[in-house]
This record gives sequence, C-alpha cells and structure tokens, in this order.
Amino acid sequence: MEPIPTWETKFAERHAQALAAAHRLSEDELAAHDGDALIEAVLAHHAASPVVPRFDLKWNKMQETNALGFETSDTAHPAHFSLNVPCEGAGSALFDVPDRIMNSGGTTDPLLRTKQPDYPAWQISLNLSLAAADDEVWLTFESVLRDAWDKVEESLTAAAKVANQQIDEHRAEVRAAISPVIKSRRARVIGLRSAAAGLSIPLEPVATA
Repeated sequence: MEPIPTWETKFAERHAQALAAAHRLSEDELAAHDGDALIEAVLAHHAASPVVPRFDLKWNKMQETNALGFETSDTAHPAHFSLNVPCEGAGSALFDVPDRIMNSGGTTDPLLRTKQPDYPAWQISLNLSLAAADDEVWLTFESVLRDAWDKVEESLTAAAKVANQQIDEHRAEVRAAISPVIKSRRARVIGLRSAAAGLSIPLEPVATA
C-alpha cells in the first residue's frame, strides 16, 4: 500500500491500512511492547492527525495579473494577494466542513520540506484581490491587511474545530478496529512464550551436535 500524505483525509483507506498494520505486527514486536503503546504507534502512523493551523508561520504573497493586453494598458495590473497558513495534520479536511472557507485552496511545497524537514508539508492559501488602480488603498493597506488576517484567523480556527471533530471520530473508529486485533494477538504471543519458557520448550528447532 502506498503511504497516504499527511494532509489528505482518505479516512476509509487509512482505516484499512491501520487494520492491515495491526495484523502485520511481528511476534517480537508484540512481545516487546505494551499493547496500548502498539495501538498508539499504529494510530499515529496510519490515522489522520488533527488539523493545526500554524498562524506563527503565516505569510503573504502579492502577484500582478499578467493577462493578454495588459502590457499596453495605461493602468497598473490588478494585484492578487494570497494569505498563506501552513497547517499540520490532515489539512484537506478544512474543505469538507459545511461552511467551507471561500476563495481558498491547498498547496504543498516539497522543496521547502527538503530545506526545513519539520515545516508543515501543506498550507491553505486564501485569495484577496485589489484593483491596483485604487492607489488610495495603499495609504492604509496595513489596516486592510490586518483586517483580512483577522477574518482569516477567525474563520480558519472555526473550520479547524469542525474538521477536527470529524478527524476525532475517524481516529476513534480506527482505534476501536485495531485494539482487539493487537490485544488478542499480543495475548496469544505472550501466553505461548510464557508457557514455553515455564516448560523449557524452545520455540524454534534446536540444532543437534
């Protein structure tokens, strides 16, 4: 099975991969680790993680529209701004909430991840368009940008709360599915090894001289 990118939900596929992982745990792994620790390890590796908007890493980008004919226009090109917020966890869940954040999209930046491995792999970008001809806007743009960011943080925080409710339900379902498999398999392994040790019966063929 192909690993699922951290920012994607794909709850059904994650559920199936977690269950398969629970069945693939080796006897040595089952014997060496606590059952709850094994459950948490499988859950951490395969289940979707809660969305955490990293407002401390937010950033802006401006880009002028380069439409056909603008090179000969006697007015400045319209300017488009993206307000970008890196997100930890299954960020794509933000687009599944009932009140989806409008004028937004998700992007990844593999190059940035190679330079900063701990940087979130996915970010949500919200678009803000302003006509460059409105020169007076730039005189108070700090206020405009502050207000835009305030609205972004408010709406994104609310969306993350709703998305995380769905993710929590998914994680609970995965936990409920893998827990009996891991605990049952571990009980068998521990029971057999304990009984074999008590009776001095090896678990593998013994080479004879």
